[in-house]
Amino acid sequence: MREKLKKAERYGPSRPISIFPLDNGDGTLDLIYMFQHDEKVVQYRYTIKAEEEVESLTDLYKGALNMERENVDLFGLRVKGVPGGLLLLPDAPKAPLRKGPKHEARSDG
Repeated sequence: MREKLKKAERYGPSRPISIFPLDNGDGTLDLIYMFQHDEKVVQYRYTIKAEEEVESLTDLYKGALNMERENVDLFGLRVKGVPGGLLLLPDAPKAPLRKGPKHEARSDG
């Protein structure tokens, strides 16, 4: 995955716009990376096991750090060398946007 994203530079200067997971509800996540390449917006999608650790892109794109930290907090994404704690307080529910019995969101209504 990381090598393919590195090769994206062949399209010209690029910057990450967003990194977001989509929980498939079957123990996998689709990781969607959106980049701006010159005047184009390009999307890269990879399916990983929900508990799999992925490599950080921060050494390639400094702007990716907070995007990765946000996903560590909200989805429990495991990113090598990237801590959570950007958005959630220590006593907040873990991975509140994940699906499944272990990660179901609480309903107050």
